[in-house]
Amino acid sequence: MPMRIFKRTVSKTPKPAVRDDSQPSQISQPSEPSPQMSSRRMSKSSIGSSSSGDRKAALLDRLSGTHMVDNRKRILLHGYLRIQIVRAQNLRNFDCMGAWACTDAKCCSVVVGDVSDPYVTVQAGSHRLLKTVAIANQLDPEFKQEFFIPIANYVNALEFRVKDLDLNMTIDLLGKAFLPVEDIIKLDRNDLPLRTGIHRIVNLDDKPRHGTLEYVVEFVPSHLMTGDVGIQGAYFEPHLNTSDVRFYINADHPETRDGSFKIMDGAIAEEVYEAGRCWRDIYESICSAKHFVYVAGWSVDHKQSLLRDEEKDEAIKIGKYSPYIGELLKKKADEGVTVNVLVWDDRTSNMLMQGVMGTYDEDLRNFCAGTKINLCLAPIVSGHYNPFLGMRNAITCTHHQKMVVCDHKGTLVGYVGGIDLTNGRYETHKYPLFRSLATAHADDFYNGCAPIVDENKTGPRQPWHDIHSRLEHGPALTDMIQNFEERWMSQASEEQKGTLVDTTKLGIRGALRSEESKRPWSCQLFRSIDDRTAKLCEVNSWTKDFDETEGVTFSETDKKPQVKKREKVLLKDPRPVYEKRFESESIHGFNFQGKIFHNRGIETDTSAHRALVHQIRRAEHSIYIENQYFLSSSHLWKAHSSVKCGNLVAAELVFKICQKIEADERFAVYILLPMWSEGIPESSAVQEILYWQYLTMEGMYTAVAAAISRKRAYDKSFDASPTDYLNFYCLGNRETEKGSEAVNTPKPGTKEELLAKTRRHPVYVHSKMTIVDDAVALIGSANMNQRSLDGNRDSELIMGYWQEDHLADRTRIGDGEIHGFRLACWAHTTGVLDKVFAEPSSLACVNRVNEIAEANWKLYTQDEPCEMTSYLMPYPIKVTREGKVRAKTEDGHFPDTKARILGVNSFLPDFLTT
Repeated sequence: MPMRIFKRTVSKTPKPAVRDDSQPSQISQPSEPSPQMSSRRMSKSSIGSSSSGDRKAALLDRLSGTHMVDNRKRILLHGYLRIQIVRAQNLRNFDCMGAWACTDAKCCSVVVGDVSDPYVTVQAGSHRLLKTVAIANQLDPEFKQEFFIPIANYVNALEFRVKDLDLNMTIDLLGKAFLPVEDIIKLDRNDLPLRTGIHRIVNLDDKPRHGTLEYVVEFVPSHLMTGDVGIQGAYFEPHLNTSDVRFYINADHPETRDGSFKIMDGAIAEEVYEAGRCWRDIYESICSAKHFVYVAGWSVDHKQSLLRDEEKDEAIKIGKYSPYIGELLKKKADEGVTVNVLVWDDRTSNMLMQGVMGTYDEDLRNFCAGTKINLCLAPIVSGHYNPFLGMRNAITCTHHQKMVVCDHKGTLVGYVGGIDLTNGRYETHKYPLFRSLATAHADDFYNGCAPIVDENKTGPRQPWHDIHSRLEHGPALTDMIQNFEERWMSQASEEQKGTLVDTTKLGIRGALRSEESKRPWSCQLFRSIDDRTAKLCEVNSWTKDFDETEGVTFSETDKKPQVKKREKVLLKDPRPVYEKRFESESIHGFNFQGKIFHNRGIETDTSAHRALVHQIRRAEHSIYIENQYFLSSSHLWKAHSSVKCGNLVAAELVFKICQKIEADERFAVYILLPMWSEGIPESSAVQEILYWQYLTMEGMYTAVAAAISRKRAYDKSFDASPTDYLNFYCLGNRETEKGSEAVNTPKPGTKEELLAKTRRHPVYVHSKMTIVDDAVALIGSANMNQRSLDGNRDSELIMGYWQEDHLADRTRIGDGEIHGFRLACWAHTTGVLDKVFAEPSSLACVNRVNEIAEANWKLYTQDEPCEMTSYLMPYPIKVTREGKVRAKTEDGHFPDTKARILGVNSFLPDFLTT
């Protein structure tokens, strides 16, 4: 029977009198080194005129933070920055052969022909926002580079550093300048941050003899850019009401063959989610292709079967299309279908060894040799000015996109998500440990979390939890094809480049959905990738000059009198040489150009990160996340804040929670993670990843606890704990010996023996999904770590989905198919479908989910093996009311391991583990 719940009624909290909730919240953060700059306190006149009193005082305190640094308060910049680095002039020559920096360009350059090679970076505290290209041998460099950057950082100032890059890779500081945040943040009459713009020419180090830097900074507060669901100015535009969409939990859900699993809701008359069968659907789509099949993956194992059990046997018996991936693609290629396969080339693999990551790339190369399949094994191409860093990137970074797109019954169909077509990924809702070793997983044993030697003879296998999606019809599929074509044209051989199919000639490129479709979907494609591995479209890196900004009123230009040359050498003057600015309450005239981020001269598509930031900022009620990693916002960490893990996911979640606490509104964030990332949990790599994750969690919880404390200070009746708003979970399963298909007895003293005794194993969460307000779903390959969201590390793909008729507002969550899918995910992991699940922001829902998770944790950790049909467990941490994070177990280790739950820092490079 269909699982059914009653129509929900979302209770509306009375609108608080404190302030409009669209104002970004301000949270206190640990102090950081302060730039050496003139101190200016934010005065009331500088933030606009509004009513005085306790509300105003509290606002000013939150805006400035509560931690002092050298008698200066740090201020939150929360929104977007458009930064233009225009030019520098009269720079010093640090390539001079003398003992000190030369201030005369004619000194050594005439003889040596070599002067400084300047570039510019901009810092927000310890977080680097941008880095320009280095210009060789130029003391008056013209940069003309523009950057569009989301920001959520507490800082005293933006710090501009002009540096000299030498051939031996040493770096000299030519000078620096500071833009105090008080000059950026201005408030309107309602205490909301204004949009501001500043054009300055400043003396480096406040010394005219060190040269000047010209820049433009435009700040757009977050509340001005959360109206549209789609992201304006992204590489791929949003497409409204154009596609049909289906979501999948895991590679298969065999029980749907009799239509037994449906989620129904009284909000609409029919079911809002019916479980699908991902690999079965991919198999049928490839079988039906007449013109082309494009596959991109981190790994493709040609030996894996897309069908299992009796369906696999039936397909083999019929004999038309093999269920095995390699044979299926070979058959389609033999039929004349263009089959192009794009897989990451693991540089640690070769003809003799599999490689560190076990991607089967060389095995696939051997299989495709001599067939009509066009295979491109694509490495990460460094193209880096530093050979060492280039080699590092090529070895440690990966192509991580997972997609299939093909023609299908006269239209287009595409699949995108977290599931690779490789071993260990086939999974159902039962997550078997020992009970499928001789059947469904007989030729597909996998365990990346424990050193299992005897494989399918003893077990256990590693259960795999994942999310995938399918879209049919519409121009979003054209964007998927373009993504594949750009990568193919960048990395395929010259001969292979001619194999791409011109889908416009097939009459199906961007084919629209059928009118019979009852629920149209809107979609937008997002990526992390750069021009070293994708032939990106040319985009103008400079939109317009500051004076051409439309819809704003400029202040008077401020020019200082010229200083005589002799005085210029001795003078120290902190005042800008030139300044022009504006303030505005709207984004009218703002140029959304942000398709390409120019990082170190490398053109980069960072829209995957922008999509996550944008949707979190739009959230009103709840956010549900499933992800393989959660390493984020190192500027929130209590230690190692300089680690380059600056993605803003954690910071945005925290600011949203704090905003809701201040407004006295409910909000809940649920984050599902693996118990530990793949690998032996005691290993250095896994432990360091767990350590960064611990710092991320504690940074978030301490910030939420601080917001609760501030709220309690002026509302004595308010009482809450951080876990009322933010919770982390994991999955695990346990089986008795009944039904086990293990045939061998484990050897004494081995991991197999221990696990055969305890009969438990974590379910590995590999999903990459974010659901916001049950109205928007982001599903793809991108993890919540710096590797995935940086743009210059792993290549990634995310598809954003929403239904225009089922969006959330301030009073209610979405009530369409995304709502049903979120309920299905919860029913899948908890084993129940509780009525309270329909209101995910409510404290009752948070408490019920935590109650189920705690009950499962007791079953998982008890001495006696048992059966588990509910898999959701709390992540094994304890959170104090002050936000401190501690290990949940007595010894601080995960069950059946000696691995620390909170991890430990190691000797490994941060670049690898973040």
